[in-house]
Amino acid sequence: MKKLLIFATIISCMFTFVACGNNDSSKKETKPNNKTSSSDVGNSNEDGNKKEFDAPSILDEIIENNSFSDMTKLEDALFLEVMYGISEADVKQFAMYINETGIIADEIIIIEAVDDEASKRVCDLITNWYISKGAQMKDYLPEEYKKIEKSSVKSSGNYVYMVIADNNSEIEKIIEKYI
Repeated sequence: MKKLLIFATIISCMFTFVACGNNDSSKKETKPNNKTSSSDVGNSNEDGNKKEFDAPSILDEIIENNSFSDMTKLEDALFLEVMYGISEADVKQFAMYINETGIIADEIIIIEAVDDEASKRVCDLITNWYISKGAQMKDYLPEEYKKIEKSSVKSSGNYVYMVIADNNSEIEKIIEKYI
């Protein structure tokens, strides 16, 4: 029942933002930046051993080390399809954490794709979501849009992640320890 309520809330928020968005196509779209390559991100701990990538555990570490307001973990793969258009077949594992209210931009998604091609598709779909979210919030919630502006979609190998939060760079460092 709780999942159904969260799903209904997400859908209604999406329609609210679309209805309130500015349709002026002459404005610039926000584009993600700072794509990382696998050579930019470390994949071992201090001992030189590779850390295991476990998206839900990484999200738990992020939550433990940061404070968020009105956030919910979404653990059902249905949300990947509904929100981002991502096929469950493209995903090996994922973790999502979004703001329940729809008026706060905060959102974290961490995905391990099944292969390189799936990773490209996932990255493209999350990038489209990111651009759309920015366009929706630009005029509707300009303070929240500032968070989106300083955030981006990043990928490294089969890993794709997006962090929209006040302290996105600190959160990204946590993710990058495992990639």
